[in-house]
Amino acid sequence: QLPIILALPSFCILTMGVRKLIKLDERVLYVTIEGGTNYAKYNYPDIEIHIDVPFDDDPTPDEATITIFNLSQNSVNRIKKGHKMTVTAGTKKESGVITEGRISKVHTRISGANKETVISLVDYSFGSKTAEITFSDGTRASTILRRLASIAGINIAYMELPTDKKYEKGYKVSGAIEGAFINIIDDCRAAVFYRKGKLYIRNLKKGDDERFNLSADTGLIGSPDYVETEDYKGYNIQCVLQYRIATASIIKLTSRFVSGSYRVKSGRHTFDGSSFRTEALIII
Repeated sequence: QLPIILALPSFCILTMGVRKLIKLDERVLYVTIEGGTNYAKYNYPDIEIHIDVPFDDDPTPDEATITIFNLSQNSVNRIKKGHKMTVTAGTKKESGVITEGRISKVHTRISGANKETVISLVDYSFGSKTAEITFSDGTRASTILRRLASIAGINIAYMELPTDKKYEKGYKVSGAIEGAFINIIDDCRAAVFYRKGKLYIRNLKKGDDERFNLSADTGLIGSPDYVETEDYKGYNIQCVLQYRIATASIIKLTSRFVSGSYRVKSGRHTFDGSSFRTEALIII
């Protein structure tokens, strides 16, 4: 008797460890661009969009790459450096923002029959902004941080300082705002990082409980790969693109050999026209 071979449709992924099909035609991916009086929204699959969105818990702003195919020249001309851009992804059942920030570069290239507009998107950051300001005796760190962020035009999405240091002899900022900002955060034994494009200040051991269980049923692909360094222990994981997985997300992992709650340290969301995926390092 000949074996029966089943051909899986190209729009499906068979996750390892469970006989469950996840339909990729249920994916959601769109970008919005805002600047001045201009507003544009591009929705996949009405227009081809590819993304590469990295994230991590260090203070350096991340840079995402968004490629939009075959835009009219008029549309290309309206995408400018400095414009706000938001990327939303997920499924028709549930989706959310995976990053937002300011456009840092735009260029268009011809690749075969396609015209590709490649957009570099960076987290809201201090850049090269400077300040000359002296704070009075007894000023708290939280006051200085908020003032510096305001001068730089950055909104602090969340701030929780383990120690809100009081500078008894005042504090002077002369030069780069970012350097002073990071020094003050170090004084307070906190960390600064970007989460979905926004600035967070807090103890790195804390996170955002997503109340989400990642398993084969919810998109886990393959088996978690154990990682151990001098600084942390955890797992590298892959799954169908999941917007809840971001810097400092607390997620529950359930697999055949590994289960428990973990904090997301780093990762990336990608879509290249076929693979709709999130890769992440989750640590204990």
